[in-house]
Amino acid sequence: EIDDEFWKVLQGTEEDLRPASDPYEIEKQEQRKLDRKSILLFRISDESGETLFTQEEGPISRSSLDTNDVFLVHANIGLFVWIGEHCTTNEKNSGMVFAYDYKKKYELPRETTITALPEKCANANVLFQNLFD
Repeated sequence: EIDDEFWKVLQGTEEDLRPASDPYEIEKQEQRKLDRKSILLFRISDESGETLFTQEEGPISRSSLDTNDVFLVHANIGLFVWIGEHCTTNEKNSGMVFAYDYKKKYELPRETTITALPEKCANANVLFQNLFD
């Protein structure tokens, strides 16, 4: 039997489950076109001694990503957690937590995906690469 600890670990509830006969609305997501002008970039860093979640200002490009930190990229097609190769363990562990909290705080649609991408793997993810071209 599934207990409260199970849902606590997953950070969800039974209402988050869908029956197999109720497919995700993939068609709607595929019809959405990337809007690069709406992309927001947030840095997750503990360089100051506390873990901070701050929005980056100015034009966003691949060079905005720093290998020493973790970044949350909010695009109209989903959330991406980019994990720098030289980030701290704390930053790495905080990335998805901040992403889930962000999704909940801003009441993003349930279908909004959160994708974690280690720096070394990001180059192979075409969708992520298209955010910056």
